[in-house]
Amino acid sequence: MRKTLLRLFAVLLALGLLTSGYGVYRYQQFTRQPLAVPAEGYHLLVPPGASLGAVARRLGEAKVLAEPYLLRIMARLDGSAAQIKAGEYQLPPGTTPRRLLQILVNGEVVQHSLTIVEGWTFQQLLQAVRSHPMLTQTLADADPQAVMEALAEPGTHPEGWFYPDTYRFPRGTSDVEFLRRAYRVMQQRLAAEWEKRAEGLPLKSPY
Repeated sequence: MRKTLLRLFAVLLALGLLTSGYGVYRYQQFTRQPLAVPAEGYHLLVPPGASLGAVARRLGEAKVLAEPYLLRIMARLDGSAAQIKAGEYQLPPGTTPRRLLQILVNGEVVQHSLTIVEGWTFQQLLQAVRSHPMLTQTLADADPQAVMEALAEPGTHPEGWFYPDTYRFPRGTSDVEFLRRAYRVMQQRLAAEWEKRAEGLPLKSPY
């Protein structure tokens, strides 16, 4: 009940500010004015459960956002205050407060990449996965068969089952998620090629 009253008060206060001539002018100016993002961009990490207020305060402390309270007012007025998503963001120069909210609500997080090189052995693939700083490691001590069990493919020999390509993913993606994705892509590609195979080839399976 208390939280509801506080929210109602915040909205009423915002409306009160905006009904004044100066409030309308200042608010409109705020929405259009780019944030003080440096030339190289600003790296913003929003942890799970973080509120928009906490994000606004952090940006204010970093001197990127001049008036954090106006961002909170904007988000309350358009209903996006509770819709921001956790993740890693890179804000480019020229980002306005409205664009900032759009980025956070849409979850436009930074995408990292890892390339599976054609011809790699499974051990080389595991080494690359285990050394990638943006992948969450859950298979550090797993042997090949334990890895395949984690992918719900017990008893499958891992060699040759991961499609060579460059994969993009957000920070915090698990090693299992990454490997499962490459495994599924290989299955899909093999199935498509198997359907198009010429008749009479001495092949008994897609593998």
